[in-house]
Amino acid sequence: MNRLSMSSSAYGLMPSQGETISGQSIFLTGGKGFIGTHLVKRFLEHRNQLTIFDNGHLDSLQYAGLNGAPGLQIIEGDVRDR
Repeated sequence: MNRLSMSSSAYGLMPSQGETISGQSIFLTGGKGFIGTHLVKRFLEHRNQLTIFDNGHLDSLQYAGLNGAPGLQIIEGDVRDR
């Protein structure tokens, strides 16, 4: 497993400048919101397989043209469900 030095940025934990996360399987909660959509875009640009878990109340992915993107799986649900 690769270890990257991470820096806190406006997006939370992201690779430091000059480093990328590529070819990984990533699970992202809240990926349909404003910040999540930017993360999804960035992770998919680097050929990652991405699974999003989101309650679907806000769907910024549709506005960004990312619904149905290769490498993207969306699971609708709420972490508060039992």
